[in-house]
Amino acid sequence: MNDFVLNFIPGLTIFHMIGFFLILILTNFLVIKIWHISNFSLIPYKGEQVIHEKEISPLGGFCIYVWFFFILLFLEKYFFVSGLISYIEICLIAIPMVVVFLIEDIYHDIDIRFRLAVLSLTVIYSIFFWVNDFPLIELPFLDFFFESKIFTIFFYCFCLVGLMNGSNFIDGMNGLAAFYFISAICSCLYLCYCTGLIDDALPLIFLGIGIIGFLVFNYPLGKIFLGDLGAYFISFFIGLWTINFFAINTQISSWNAILIFFYPITEVLYSFIRKTYEGKSPFYPDTKHLHRKIFDIILHITKRHLVSNALTTILLLIFWLLPSLSIPLVYDNNYAIITTFTFFIIIYFVANMYSESILKKIN
Repeated sequence: MNDFVLNFIPGLTIFHMIGFFLILILTNFLVIKIWHISNFSLIPYKGEQVIHEKEISPLGGFCIYVWFFFILLFLEKYFFVSGLISYIEICLIAIPMVVVFLIEDIYHDIDIRFRLAVLSLTVIYSIFFWVNDFPLIELPFLDFFFESKIFTIFFYCFCLVGLMNGSNFIDGMNGLAAFYFISAICSCLYLCYCTGLIDDALPLIFLGIGIIGFLVFNYPLGKIFLGDLGAYFISFFIGLWTINFFAINTQISSWNAILIFFYPITEVLYSFIRKTYEGKSPFYPDTKHLHRKIFDIILHITKRHLVSNALTTILLLIFWLLPSLSIPLVYDNNYAIITTFTFFIIIYFVANMYSESILKKIN
């Protein structure tokens, strides 16, 4: 496994990875410093779900995107890594989305319906023009529908938009979304190890290094945030990578995807159902996500925002660590995958109900 991680291609060593990591550290440090002396730090974020006491730079995701894009171009040009051009195309496809959400992260004034339209158009374009084939999905009684290309395209567009929104939902605590992305990347790398796909693992390794460089400043002190741009782009990239991986490697069950994306997908579906049941628009944010409930409970006890923030991420470890813990154990057994997924769905539901009852008592 060690050789698989380090010996990707001739000339690419651990020093290149360390160098990339240090560049991310320096970039995040400079962005934090520049943000605090700029006028952008004076623009307040007034969303009801905000929990932080100061205006923090939300440009961590932008730093990851820029340097990740650069390193892919560098590796393709100077190391001639086969297959990287397709992942460079993902970064190019994402440029309009990156511009829109960079503006949103700075000014916080883009209408949510326009943001959803940008997400949907980006996903539709990528599915039509980037995805060459789709994974085989074994769903009893539903195989007939997946014989239709229109239904298949709609299904994957729906899943990818849901994943991106769910990833943005969980980006509410220091480290929560970033730790989840690291866990998801580790599970994908394990699947690459099982199939021996070195070139497909390479972009995930560098994306993970970029996220770790961000985490140095994000957890637990919250000096910089991923922002909408970071949550959307990283989930967009991993989502497309996963579609491509399972389409090519049909010997690996595509059911593994439900474990990789369990947390954000469950979060967005639960939120959609809950808001619809309550007669609210499912497209507008609120403060009833699981991480916010747990945060409010801990804050009631500790009276300290930063401590409550950090502890919430730790307590949710069972969900964001699920992919990297479970996939090595069950990846080759569909029944085990579905059983694991069902088990965690129950835990997630119980955690929501229990935290809701506690909040009612303390309020």
